[in-house]
Amino acid sequence: MALLPPGPVFLLRQLIRLGVPAALIYAALNQLSNYVDTIPFWIVPIVTLLTVPAIVFFPFFWADLKNERRRRSLGADPVPFVTGGGFMGRNIIKMLQEHGEAMYPSDLYGPLPQMYGGIFSLKIVLHDLIFTMEPAYIKAILATQFENFQKGPMFIKNFRPVLGNGIFNADSDMWKFHRALTRPFFTRDRITDFETFERHADKAISITRTRLREGQPIDFQDLIGRFTLDTASSFLLGKEMNSLSLPLPYPTSNYSRLPPNANPHPHADSFNESLSLAQKVSSGRQILGGAWPLVEMWEDKLEDPMAVIHNFIEPVIQEAMERKQGGFEKGEAECLTMLDELVRQTDDQTLIRDETINMLVAGKDTTSCTLTFATYMLSEHPHVMTRLRQEVLDTVGPDRTPTYADLKDMKYLRAVINECLRLYPPVPLNSRRAAKATTFPPLTPGGKLIFIPEGATIVYSVFYMHRRRDLWGPDALEFDPDRFIDSRLQKYFLPNPWIFLPFNAGPRICLGQQFAYNQMSFFLIRLLQSFSSISLDLSARPDSTRPPEAWKLTKEGRQAKEKLLTDAHLTLFIKDAMWVQMKEATDN
Repeated sequence: MALLPPGPVFLLRQLIRLGVPAALIYAALNQLSNYVDTIPFWIVPIVTLLTVPAIVFFPFFWADLKNERRRRSLGADPVPFVTGGGFMGRNIIKMLQEHGEAMYPSDLYGPLPQMYGGIFSLKIVLHDLIFTMEPAYIKAILATQFENFQKGPMFIKNFRPVLGNGIFNADSDMWKFHRALTRPFFTRDRITDFETFERHADKAISITRTRLREGQPIDFQDLIGRFTLDTASSFLLGKEMNSLSLPLPYPTSNYSRLPPNANPHPHADSFNESLSLAQKVSSGRQILGGAWPLVEMWEDKLEDPMAVIHNFIEPVIQEAMERKQGGFEKGEAECLTMLDELVRQTDDQTLIRDETINMLVAGKDTTSCTLTFATYMLSEHPHVMTRLRQEVLDTVGPDRTPTYADLKDMKYLRAVINECLRLYPPVPLNSRRAAKATTFPPLTPGGKLIFIPEGATIVYSVFYMHRRRDLWGPDALEFDPDRFIDSRLQKYFLPNPWIFLPFNAGPRICLGQQFAYNQMSFFLIRLLQSFSSISLDLSARPDSTRPPEAWKLTKEGRQAKEKLLTDAHLTLFIKDAMWVQMKEATDN
């Protein structure tokens, strides 16, 4: 527990950072005035006061001066700059605040992408922020100039309370160390062992049947979150979280068909809730940068959720350490989980804890996002549901457990998953920091290079990129899995695979990509073996989560078609819940 709340600590640090130099200058000038009679008395306080803005602004002014000299020496053009942003980016910040929680992911920068194209820059509180959705530039960030684009000290600092020094919150040698530490676990033998998938998928299907037979809808996003958490904890830790055994929520109290004494929002699954809250708070801190303590003035909002997470993780780690002492070092026990591999390689329990939390976040939320939106799309496109279910029945049958060979043969299943990943990528936005000044290729053939200043934050969006008509064709905003099978695959994707990056790319490409595909495929097969139709139950949806009326008026984008309100922290999700009804299959 922190001794002092974040706000006072932040203000004290700023007082020391700004006040100490000002006090020293005041003392020096005051002393000098005792020996130099020509110094007017009012010079001392004025020069002292000017010291504070000089300390604040001079580093930014000097950085801009260095970057401009570097740009001219390279003969490069600056990134197109957004005009009208106001002092310190006030107008941009106001625009983001006005959108608030009802912001569609493609509205993050409002009309700016349409006005300025695939790359543009802003000044937000004196900091260079560059946005891009250009495949060539994202390729440079993730691959060809990988060493130059890092998470950066601000990201690492803001996410350290949650991710620690784990793989998703590390740069350079520390990242390479973590990568080498975790890579051996994701072998083909491990990720094609479907016993864990089967156990938890069958349990999820069973409790879904029970809920639906009550005549009640089920919050499918909540169900999938439990399934992926239980699967990830079993696979990675060898520890059952058993969140699928906890009470399921019912719709809010305004839902007329609630059973007697139903609790609309049970809070039994504290670990799941804490993990989501921790990510949400950290993402908010990243937006605010180093000034986040001013918003959490008297309370550290990460303290309680991280206590819940650590209280679960730390005893599990201690058990693994004891198992190691009982045989791992002598080779008397086979390491079956990632946690076992970690404790075999290091005794640093903080490092093990950080890596474990990183892997749980990755293993739970990204897969949960895709399965949630896949179910959403199947409910909205019954012909896709019918065709996919027929492929399941033709390949696997109505009740047989799918194998890895089955998954490889099911091309339409893979196309459905890919189309969900395209329209609803789990990580819609990501960012890197330029460690040194560099250049990107010109915007137009024969044009000048584009200059990227040292220290700039580059926000890249696969969400925007995945929906671009010039990259995916005139029907880019439509849900159509056939685009990953028919001639559009050769026309758009195969010539430029960098237009599709749901799992990142380059050296930091997701280690668990194939694990995720296997898990998602297995669950969807089990789901379609058990149910023949899926429909949204919009009457169970809280009024606060209805898409804004303004979405229906949009002529560009998919907002007008959306029936659910989306939101995001590190990953994309549906705000509050996704209530569905399903019809049980009669052919099994």
